[in-house]
Amino acid sequence: MAIIGVIAVIINVAIIAITFFVGFDVNVEDRTTHITKTFTYHGITGIRWDLINWFNTDGWSAFSKNFQGLASVIFCYVNHQLVFPLVFDLKNPSKRRLDKIFNRVHIT
Repeated sequence: MAIIGVIAVIINVAIIAITFFVGFDVNVEDRTTHITKTFTYHGITGIRWDLINWFNTDGWSAFSKNFQGLASVIFCYVNHQLVFPLVFDLKNPSKRRLDKIFNRVHIT
């Protein structure tokens, strides 16, 4: 079973890397008006690098926002791995309870 996890990780990394460089288009249709909108992510190749301010020098506010974002990313990465061990700690792991946990994880 461990090989399935390894294969899944390799496939996910490949998809993320390709998407990161190439980009993608998303077509969303409004159900009431039936108008389709296209949202485009250009990927790393479509970024205007001259417009990026790598080191924001707006004082404490910018510093604080940058580190809040970093803390959020680290928190999400670490805690998404703790969902599956949590399943083994449940006293009554019914499908309803597991669905509730997984849905709450995805919402947050």
